[in-house]
Amino acid sequence: MSPRPTSRSRDLKRLIDDGYDVEIRDGHLLIHGVPYVTSTMEVALGTLVSTLDLAGDVTVTPGTHVAMWIGEHPCHADGTVLHEIAHAPAPASASLQMQWSFSSKPVGSSGYANYHEKMTTYIAMISAPALAVYPTVTARTYPVQRPVGDPAPFLFEDTSSARAGLGAVTDKIRGMKIAIVGLGGTGSWVLDLVARCPVGEIHLFDDDRFLQHNTFRSPGPTSVEELTGGPFKVDIYAKRWAVMRTGVIAHPERLGPQHTKLLAQMDFVFVCVDTGASRRGVVELLERVGCDFIDTGMGLLLDEDRAQVLGQVRTTLSTATTREQARQHLPLTGSLADDIYDQNIQTSEMNALNAVEAVTRWKKAVGFYTDLECEGSATYVIDGNHIVNTPVRLTDAAADAGEGESLLDGAA
Repeated sequence: MSPRPTSRSRDLKRLIDDGYDVEIRDGHLLIHGVPYVTSTMEVALGTLVSTLDLAGDVTVTPGTHVAMWIGEHPCHADGTVLHEIAHAPAPASASLQMQWSFSSKPVGSSGYANYHEKMTTYIAMISAPALAVYPTVTARTYPVQRPVGDPAPFLFEDTSSARAGLGAVTDKIRGMKIAIVGLGGTGSWVLDLVARCPVGEIHLFDDDRFLQHNTFRSPGPTSVEELTGGPFKVDIYAKRWAVMRTGVIAHPERLGPQHTKLLAQMDFVFVCVDTGASRRGVVELLERVGCDFIDTGMGLLLDEDRAQVLGQVRTTLSTATTREQARQHLPLTGSLADDIYDQNIQTSEMNALNAVEAVTRWKKAVGFYTDLECEGSATYVIDGNHIVNTPVRLTDAAADAGEGESLLDGAA
């Protein structure tokens, strides 16, 4: 049996979408947390069970109208047995401690059309006496959906993408290996966005410590305990995301030639360093390895006369077909001596905007979003709220080869 028939069976998926606590175990469909009345007129929770008939990993019409039950026999509100569905003791099972079986055929039919109809019909009959006692009880508890035997990175299901019909779109980034170089203001926001995608691995490179001023640039709150001891930034972020997903891997060191073999495995790299000198070494290494990457950058200045901040944020895409053009937009020399960003100015909205533009550009490059104009570099200017795009100019050979349809090798 497929480990995940719920993802391809409309009736099972509908049960999950309706908020039932669904489990597939040893060829059975279980719905936990069904309220019922016991013989002592108390409301308890039981588990409704049905054998599960599949064709491959998709459900077919239930082979029997009989259902089983884990719990005391359900009763009416006065504690008398619910004879309307009573059938017989449940068959023995090594893995399921079922006590009772129920029999109730749908009126005018020999059986149920699907498992949603079968299970919800039994739940309605079993729970009706409980509702008479406590009108707010329900089997629709919307539990956390944990993936079963699935390579997805999340520790619980991303049910929204499937519900919105975005599976084919999301598959374009599923399982990708991503690297983020620099986990400062912008890099931490890039991680916040990429970690919510079903990419397989996210490698974090930064040898800086997470200090107090970093907390006001990074997404999410920071506790005093997190700051204690001056941990590496990459360790802080990897630990935070470990509660939601796998595959966030910390490298508390500067990216260098020793990472060449690892970089060669990356599908995409985000460069989020803050000086031209640092950027040059990273860019030259990525170009030598042949990595596709997006460089982010920010320039902020203080207008002392007006006591206002002015500046811009930039994202530049560099791929095998756009290297030369990308280089024209990459500041590869200098420091932040004249830039107030180097003084730890707290403009997290600019960091977040820079990250949003970078991640959006990546998703456009891989075909997640429409990308008809193929901008190679984009600069947002705070004053005037302008975005200035520089379209990609492919070489004649690249254009003849049709590479303009996708800027990344292998992208959809």
